[in-house]
Amino acid sequence: MENLLLNFLIIALVLCFVAAIVLLIFSSRLPKWLGYGVLTIHAALAVTAVFLFLRHNHPVYVSLIFSFTVYTGILLFACIVRNNFALALKIYASVFLLTLPLFVISPSRLITIMTLGHLNASHAGELHLTGDYYLEKEHGMIEQKNTEATYKIIRRMGIFNKTLTRNIQINFRPDSVKVLFLDEKSEIRLRVYERSASDSADISVNLTRNNTSFDITKKTQ
Repeated sequence: MENLLLNFLIIALVLCFVAAIVLLIFSSRLPKWLGYGVLTIHAALAVTAVFLFLRHNHPVYVSLIFSFTVYTGILLFACIVRNNFALALKIYASVFLLTLPLFVISPSRLITIMTLGHLNASHAGELHLTGDYYLEKEHGMIEQKNTEATYKIIRRMGIFNKTLTRNIQINFRPDSVKVLFLDEKSEIRLRVYERSASDSADISVNLTRNNTSFDITKKTQ
């Protein structure tokens, strides 16, 4: 269910960008009531999202409604930027344009922020290590061959992540992991497994030198 929602939100965001570009082309000819209509929908979505968020329930609905608040904010900018609207409103709407560079740089981070942490695109292909630490597949929203996929070790801090190391290539898709040693200021040592193929790999990362070494072995039964 979560993966379907993530895919839906990503597709909707891309379509929103396309629609905003079309609106910008014709924005000088758009009737003023269209801008007010988008503003009304945007405000209603924002109020609903805040109401549900403060009540601490319906996290999926909060994710969807707040995401569409962002989408309508993008469309709002396209509708009003070249029309006679208050400058303060134009500045407010322009904030939503920051979603474009963030989407290019880190789409999973953008989706996480838009859904207030309830949905996380980077959850696909991740393994929990201990506490707030995770082994996560890089470019988790793009299909990759298991032998080509790379992983990173992150520390989750609310809706933001701190990447400790990246570009870890394991050569198979791990389904479990054992932490041998973890200190984000010095070294991380892990043993990852793919139990169906009886494969295991020891991963050692010296964070002071940012060196990563691998020992891929056949797991004994």
